[in-house]
Amino acid sequence: MDKVQIKEYIREFSDKLNDMSVPDIQIVDDPTIGDKFRELGFVMDAGESFKQKYGGKAFNKYEILESIISSVDCIDILGSAIYSKWRYYNHWASSSIREVESMRWFNVALKRMIELTDC
Repeated sequence: MDKVQIKEYIREFSDKLNDMSVPDIQIVDDPTIGDKFRELGFVMDAGESFKQKYGGKAFNKYEILESIISSVDCIDILGSAIYSKWRYYNHWASSSIREVESMRWFNVALKRMIELTDC
């Protein structure tokens, strides 16, 4: 696992997600996002590994994630959770990836991933 590559991609994904000039559809329907997460070694497991280690509520609720984020220390599990959360919006969700709750969740998770990959 190359922390530098992960950090670079997480920043790129975060920038795209937070750039409101980029339409939602370009985020959720971009197959290169899933390809890149897989290339970096992350697994789309519907958040199961994250839920097992940190609890299902932390995967589903921003407030819970924020309260436990400092204990999240596994790059593999966090990366797979981010990938799985994106995939949910890519494949199943009827709501926007940019809803307030979703954006807060992603931003907390992405910030932590950048911290964990800081070399």
